Amino acid sequence: MSKEISNKIYYATFIMAILVVAIHSSFTGFLDPLANGYQFSLTIQRIFLTLGDAAVPTFFVISGYLLFNNYVLKDYPKMLLKKLFSLVIPYFLWSILGFLAVRIIVPAIKKETIELTFQSVALDIFLSNGCLHIWFIRPLVVFCICSPLLYFVFKYLKKWSIFIPIIVFVIYIFFTPNYYGILLWIPLFFVGCYLSYFKIPIMNHFKPRLIGAFSLILLLVIASLIAGSCIIMDII
Repeated sequence: MSKEISNKIYYATFIMAILVVAIHSSFTGFLDPLANGYQFSLTIQRIFLTLGDAAVPTFFVISGYLLFNNYVLKDYPKMLLKKLFSLVIPYFLWSILGFLAVRIIVPAIKKETIELTFQSVALDIFLSNGCLHIWFIRPLVVFCICSPLLYFVFKYLKKWSIFIPIIVFVIYIFFTPNYYGILLWIPLFFVGCYLSYFKIPIMNHFKPRLIGAFSLILLLVIASLIAGSCIIMDII
């Protein structure tokens, strides 16, 4: 990967990290609804929440892009071993710590009755119920495992394969997919892999630069729509 593309990914992830923090910052909860300026603060927060919806989807697009950058099928076992140490093991470590804190330590401090079964413990740890904010690791692991399937789709369907995530996403809208589920994010990861596999210059050097700026804005808008659609359907 060229230094130019690496820098663009670095800057993009920096902005997205800020948006992730913003979307989890409910600062109006500390204000009095009758106080002056409350409505203005609420408007600002809504703007942050709207912009923040683009963060996670963009991270998944970039993850797919990086995974398929010079993707070699014979290196698949080596890639899985690397993801075991970078994703799977940290996920379960944090999940276990969250489980101990939420299900054991806190109830013990409050002197509450602790009722656990093997099934409840297994589900809590597997789904990271005690540490919900690491949910995004599960889709990443599944995507990495299924990457050879995407490779063969790109190889045999060529650029026509771009219609697959479009069709899948349209179908998802009617079934109200879970924001934290794996299925909602398949189209975005697919698009990221697609851009990388076919060397589509959405993150490369843009000529003219206006086209590059338009492409980046379009990507963020699409990402926001994909994430926001699920939230809107949940509200309805």
